[in-house]
Amino acid sequence: MENEIVLKVEGLEIEGAKEKILRRAEKMPGIEHLSIDEDAGTVTVIGGDLDRLGLEDEIEGLGYQIVR
Repeated sequence: MENEIVLKVEGLEIEGAKEKILRRAEKMPGIEHLSIDEDAGTVTVIGGDLDRLGLEDEIEGLGYQIVR
């Protein structure tokens, strides 16, 4: 079963942010598709058995703030 997670992330407009997040997400299990909308400030992840907290931790570990 596929799940979808949409995260509001501050700092996506910073040069290189999209590439950093995409590279990190490639290493995470369960992610089948990831899209980033810099204008809206969102990261959308689709896949099975997604770990929302793990994904949030990885993005924050890159220096970007998750808006909760």
